[in-house]
Amino acid sequence: MSGTRGPHDARIRREMPGVVELAGRFAADWPEARRRFEDLVATGNLALVEAAERFDPVKGDDFGAFAYKRVRGAMIRFCADRAYRNDSIAAIFKASLREEERDDLSATT
Repeated sequence: MSGTRGPHDARIRREMPGVVELAGRFAADWPEARRRFEDLVATGNLALVEAAERFDPVKGDDFGAFAYKRVRGAMIRFCADRAYRNDSIAAIFKASLREEERDDLSATT
């Protein structure tokens, strides 16, 4: 099993500190992220694993950049889903998500 998972595992281990760092940046700015820090990190780690599974090195993309977009998007959705009671925070997160989607589209064209 380690032979088939090796590249995935190495990529995941290499990027995990970045997940915690990104969660820390969210926690510095958003009260909901501070309260749910461990959940936010878990959400980011799950997104990182999913990114590793979907990553295609043949395309020539950088895994770190590929994973960052997916982890950040998952964290934004996590916070936005929990901020529904405060419309202004939810609007900020949703605007940020739309910005990320625009960035993804411009990167592919």
